[in-house]
Amino acid sequence: MLVIHICLLSMVGFSAQVGAYDEVSLKKLNALGNCPSCDLSKALLYKANLEGANLTGANLEGADLYKANLEGSDLSGAILCNTTMPDGTIDNSGC
Repeated sequence: MLVIHICLLSMVGFSAQVGAYDEVSLKKLNALGNCPSCDLSKALLYKANLEGANLTGANLEGADLYKANLEGSDLSGAILCNTTMPDGTIDNSGC
């Protein structure tokens, strides 16, 4: 029974990481200000300055963009499912 509990706890621990943003993608966005086709799902980008950022095709599912500066940014083809937009609204257009 103990083995079963340990296995279940291990599965829960690994499943929490599924669907989270790719650390390399976030570092690329921070360094270059662009990250087309990157996995930024569930990334905390609260108040981020993303002015003019190229985020075409990026996965922003569940990302927090509240109060982020997206002026001039290219979000064409980006996945915006359950994404908190700069004005606080939730965008489900890509679900």
